[in-house]
Amino acid sequence: MITSTEFDDLPELQYEKRLVLFIDILGFSNLVSESSSNQIKLQKIRRILKVLERELHRDKEFQESHEIFTRKLRGSFPLSVEANDKHYVNPSKIEYTQFSDNIIISSPYINAQSLVSLISNISLLQARFLQEGILFRGGIAYGDMYHKENLCFGPAFNRAYFLESKVAEYPRIVIDTDIMNGQAQPTNWSNQEKFEFKVLIQDTMNYSNPFTLKQKDNYDNDVHYINFMLLQTFKSAETKILEIFSTQKKDLNRNHDGEESIYLKLDWLTSTIEKHMRSFEDS
Repeated sequence: MITSTEFDDLPELQYEKRLVLFIDILGFSNLVSESSSNQIKLQKIRRILKVLERELHRDKEFQESHEIFTRKLRGSFPLSVEANDKHYVNPSKIEYTQFSDNIIISSPYINAQSLVSLISNISLLQARFLQEGILFRGGIAYGDMYHKENLCFGPAFNRAYFLESKVAEYPRIVIDTDIMNGQAQPTNWSNQEKFEFKVLIQDTMNYSNPFTLKQKDNYDNDVHYINFMLLQTFKSAETKILEIFSTQKKDLNRNHDGEESIYLKLDWLTSTIEKHMRSFEDS
């Protein structure tokens, strides 16, 4: 039994305002269930988790190296360390947690570039794993969050999970509408920071947005999700990726319990990729 005084000497916990991403690796649970009697699938699980661990650490190491370089570069300008940290996300404050088929990433929301950076890194991760035949579904929210190593919880986490499980529906990563329309953002942003957000995010929402795509849901609400299809990592392998998931779709038995849902997800993905490829052929 845990007594009321057992953890009295621990420091007081406080929420931070953070961007929070929750990802579910689709099909992973079924793979685990079938791995007890299938050595090939067991090896595939290990490979997925090893690749995921490698890519997450690689991204963080790159960000930290980039931050060291840019701090030296910014050092030649008359800005204090405090002023620099106000405008740039310190990679050491980005948290990653992965357990089973879920990934949680959270980051301070310094300015619009913080959101763009998170979107860019995750779209690259999506494109890499699509080449392995692995699908992500997720949600990005902003708000109160406690995230230190494997300890993560808070209202923003709950919201990100809700977006993944109830809103995303297809293999895509949805961004909370409140983030996209500017309602969910730091209260201490200056007018300049609000203007930069408008230019980078809002002004591109209805035009040529390189970061996100928009689609109506069944209730005519806008659903914003990450666009991974403009990345060179995706474009260099788009034919291979389309073949992988088209083959998976053909192999499904739509009359079999549970496979209809998988079919619809794959159909949405292949249709989205085909539409993207046609748009470039026509332009």
